[in-house]
Amino acid sequence: MDRGTISRAYRRVLPRRDHHRKTVLLAVVLLIIGLIGFIAHFVTVTNVYLLGIVAVAPYLMVGALLGAILLLIARRWLALVLAVVLVALCVSTQSRLYTSTDLPRDPVNVTVMTSNLLLGSARPASVIAAVRTHRVDLLMLEELTSQEQAALIKAGLNRLFPYHVSRPNVSALGTGMWSRYPLRGAGHRPDFNYEFVYARVLVPGVRVPPLAVALHTNGPYPDKSAAWQKDITHLPAVLPKLAPGAPALVGGDFNATPDSAQFRAVLHSGFQDAADQAGAGTTRSYPSDRSFPPLIAIDHVLTRGAVAQAASTVQISGSDHRALLTTVAVPRS
Repeated sequence: MDRGTISRAYRRVLPRRDHHRKTVLLAVVLLIIGLIGFIAHFVTVTNVYLLGIVAVAPYLMVGALLGAILLLIARRWLALVLAVVLVALCVSTQSRLYTSTDLPRDPVNVTVMTSNLLLGSARPASVIAAVRTHRVDLLMLEELTSQEQAALIKAGLNRLFPYHVSRPNVSALGTGMWSRYPLRGAGHRPDFNYEFVYARVLVPGVRVPPLAVALHTNGPYPDKSAAWQKDITHLPAVLPKLAPGAPALVGGDFNATPDSAQFRAVLHSGFQDAADQAGAGTTRSYPSDRSFPPLIAIDHVLTRGAVAQAASTVQISGSDHRALLTTVAVPRS
């Protein structure tokens, strides 16, 4: 083989090698992004920008999978093994959202809906329609203003729900809860930035009336991460002490995704995420007023001593959140 032939063969191989280098480099970048998402799931952060990273952690973790695919294409076997380990670790942080919990025997089903009303600008007719369509038994409302409450009542809210406890307020501060069933021991907590209301719900057929709570933790953006941190870290000290021997249904806008360490600390105080229990995956609820679908799940229903069997989101006209709808199996005794 003469020198010319060797030179031409080398020039053909060189672009191929360069292509593999670029593929591997891109894979490394994607793996780093995936690793950032994985770490964000576990790290407790309070800075508003780092909280933004936590909120999109599942999307970042997809980078690990894409990086692994590129390493497979490039046939970098040792690196591929490490990438597969990272993919498995990332999957382990999300898989619980897709596996359901066994239901109690002979329960009473209670349909719970929580909805953020966007500073009282959600359309009352849309809220009422959702309640009617899904036969809601217990309704939690956040960002409830006096004007919005009056409009909802005029649209028929009190005819559908004869019982309620509410603390309407200006802007995002107000919260309320409406029930088809009688409420007992209604009250509120003054130690949160937004209104926090609760009551025991006298559900027919249930011996121990469940506790119901409607709440809204302060949003961290753009400059209120300290207020959000105060609210959400206060919840594990408060919620377990409210009717500790009773089942519980806690709904609201937590301004926290399942990947937030602070939100999981609330769960560790004795509660379960309804979407997690139902195996419903990520119930993305915000933002709902854009040209693209909601990206993050910050509206939640938590349970204690009960098991959610279904969870989904519902569009509410005029709001920037989708409502979260859950069906919860409450033990009779």
